Amino acid sequence: MNNKIFYTSLLGVLLLINTSKSALAQVQTQAVEKQNRQELPVAKVKIRKELNSSWYEFTIYSEIPEWKAERLEERLVIRYPDLTKIDIDPNQKTVVMGLSQPHTSDIINQILYHFKYNGYEEL
Repeated sequence: MNNKIFYTSLLGVLLLINTSKSALAQVQTQAVEKQNRQELPVAKVKIRKELNSSWYEFTIYSEIPEWKAERLEERLVIRYPDLTKIDIDPNQKTVVMGLSQPHTSDIINQILYHFKYNGYEEL
């Protein structure tokens, strides 16, 4: 009987330690992500508004191979339903994207984060 109580208590302590480690790792990951976002530059974006959509154009500062640009275009269109069109030109280092109306600046910021930007300023 005492062995059963001991093993149950031991299991409880091990679960508590494991849960604490997991929670600590999550907090540390969130802190690193927050710091990384603060270190990212702000995108300078040209915005053109039309009746049913808005178009955003900006320059990317990191190198993107052509194959990766194509895959990123596909993934972003699937992930963001408001994103109606995106063209990433790895040679000119430009991105042109169209979003349907209405959309939020949060969506724009989330998309820009894929290009290593933390927010944007309108040119």
